[in-house]
Amino acid sequence: MENRQRLQQQLHRPQLNTVYLQQVHGTTATLITDAPPKFPPQADAVVTQQADLLLAIMTADCLPVLFAHPQSGVIAAAHAGWRGARDGILENTLAGMQRLGAVPQETIAMLGPCIRQPHYEVDGAFYAQFMTDDGDNTVFFQPSPHHTERWMFDLPGYAKWRLLRAGVALPNVYDCERCTYQEETLLFSHRRATHRGHIPCGRQISGIYRRS
Repeated sequence: MENRQRLQQQLHRPQLNTVYLQQVHGTTATLITDAPPKFPPQADAVVTQQADLLLAIMTADCLPVLFAHPQSGVIAAAHAGWRGARDGILENTLAGMQRLGAVPQETIAMLGPCIRQPHYEVDGAFYAQFMTDDGDNTVFFQPSPHHTERWMFDLPGYAKWRLLRAGVALPNVYDCERCTYQEETLLFSHRRATHRGHIPCGRQISGIYRRS
């Protein structure tokens, strides 16, 4: 709640309404075409064409992805943890944008702060799920330097590949390249907090809005 209040103060736009989501690591992308919802929708992405509506995603290791299609004025924000990315949240977000007139090839996507591969160790069962999906997913894993039969997963790399496969042009995909786990003075990390016994931890907000 404190972060949300700080956000409103920093933006200096009193007419701006903010839409938060009840994020559930799912694949639902909700569209807002009229009045903003009074309560956070249960979804992991939100799409709109309305001005002065801030679409906010909260994360602490998962990947926030912000979208914009300048030609139509459609914007979107998605919460893409490994499960949501694997199950199709990014593709569903783009599909929602298309319903409002956006074109994937012209859409800009920005990858926000998340846990990066050097700090994202996963077990063999996790690795096996992705190999079952597509053997080429091996490019998103490296053997763990810490433990045998464990792997380091490249979440933003995987998300970028999913975006490209869905039609987003490579020059239109941007990555802030910030690591939540590593940058402890700047960013919250659930995994880092867990390792240090500091649960619960905070969340950072990533957002996008269209000016009126």
